[in-house]
Amino acid sequence: MRTKAFKYLWLGQFFANYGDIFYIIAILTTVNALTGSLQQMAFVVFIITFSKYTGSILAPVLVIRYPFKHLLAGSQTLKTILFAAQTVAAGQTFSMPVILVLAALIAFLDGWSLPVSNSMIPSLANREELLKTNGLLSSLAQITQLSGWAIGGVLTAVIQPAGMFRAAAFLSLCAALLMYGLPKHARAQARKRSLRSYTKSLGAGWLAIWKKKSLRLAHLVYLTESIANVVWIAAVLLFFTEQKLHAGEIWWGLINSSFFAGLILAGILLFRMHGFFATKRPAALLICCLLAALSTFLFGISSNKTAVLILSLLYGCFDQLKKVILNTVIQTETDFRALPDVYAAQGVLVLIAFGLATLAAGWFGEHFGATAVFMASALLLLVNLFPIYKIGKHL
Repeated sequence: MRTKAFKYLWLGQFFANYGDIFYIIAILTTVNALTGSLQQMAFVVFIITFSKYTGSILAPVLVIRYPFKHLLAGSQTLKTILFAAQTVAAGQTFSMPVILVLAALIAFLDGWSLPVSNSMIPSLANREELLKTNGLLSSLAQITQLSGWAIGGVLTAVIQPAGMFRAAAFLSLCAALLMYGLPKHARAQARKRSLRSYTKSLGAGWLAIWKKKSLRLAHLVYLTESIANVVWIAAVLLFFTEQKLHAGEIWWGLINSSFFAGLILAGILLFRMHGFFATKRPAALLICCLLAALSTFLFGISSNKTAVLILSLLYGCFDQLKKVILNTVIQTETDFRALPDVYAAQGVLVLIAFGLATLAAGWFGEHFGATAVFMASALLLLVNLFPIYKIGKHL
């Protein structure tokens, strides 16, 4: 695992992840400064989400045609150029269309670079160390998110969004240079999937979900949560920070960092209390669902900055615990051969629900305020108690 190539990969990912965080902070604060509209910020998130998904669909075609090194290094090089272009576009008064186009292109590159990076890991790590390697990279990604949002919030207040775009471009350039040090022989061996086979997979996934009650209930929960969880996207949190807390980018960054700290806490709890969560899944699901809804409600009505940080951490923890347990339910309730099809169908369901809900949350928050958005989210999470209770009875 400690090969030179692997060090290039994880260090390159480290710089790339930091660059992406700085970029998201920069683009949302820029759009907020240009328009002052939650709807516009939500639309940017919508464009980024769908562009990234489009890129991920293209990934299987690319990985069988080109070496991983060329795909990763090329992606980061193009992103460096686009980050630099964003610096210029952000400085123009009427540049929203240009900003949106650049955001879509950057998200498209991200969409196929992440699957390529994940596909390369087995060629750089020993088979017996693969789980350990994935765990290490996952931990590094969460730590990067935790520190990146906190540092990014402070930096934005100092160097402004234009400086953050430049910082993102520099970090992306560092990542690209490291990616060029990867071995060029690595390439996926999978066969090219046609559109027909992809749609057939989706159809098989929907059929498997529909046939089994526990899977139907679990995906009803996924659908509802995809809608409810849009309140925790960076755009809504920035709107909440300004409107409710009357604070700036520093506190916005800290709130996002607290959320990712909650994800890390959930991982620690799952590791330490594995036996409890394994044997008490129905009770744990109900408790986590209730506490996630309560955390969201209290977050939405709170104007105390310290309380908001704590509630963001708690929500991140309870939501992550719930997701891991629910994913385990899907894995145990689904035939192993049907899992890829079920996950493919789940991905489309979550993407469509999240994308449309992002636009709806922007409109709703614009007209009714930040607190109302969190109240609606908490209500939707409470509705999930019923299907989660039914899943518990089945288990």
